[in-house]
Amino acid sequence: MRFVAAEGPALDCAFDIAERHLGAPGIAHGGLLAGALDEAFGRLAVVLRKRLVTVVMQVEYRRPVLLGDPVRLHVRADVEAGKQVYVSGVARTGAPDGPIAVHAWGVYAVVSRQHFERYEGSPHTARP
Repeated sequence: MRFVAAEGPALDCAFDIAERHLGAPGIAHGGLLAGALDEAFGRLAVVLRKRLVTVVMQVEYRRPVLLGDPVRLHVRADVEAGKQVYVSGVARTGAPDGPIAVHAWGVYAVVSRQHFERYEGSPHTARP
């Protein structure tokens, strides 16, 4: 996925639903769509110049996303409060102003570089 900065602390992203994204015949897997939004929320860290991790994320599925549908993500940072960032976003089908298929919102914590360094090289994260 390629992210593009949008107006405000926000990002846009587009991708098409392929067969590998299906959870049921002809329908995108909800976990893929939630994961795409979570990834987009995490990428807001670049725009905000902070390191973020997910604390809580709520997902509301409004309509199915079908094989071949173009998906347009738009996510934004709504409020920064201390060490928390409140975010929201949508996945639309078709055009950037197309129908909303998924709406999500969440809270992300601002963490230090050391948060990630402490797990580097552990047997659980080591790669061959």
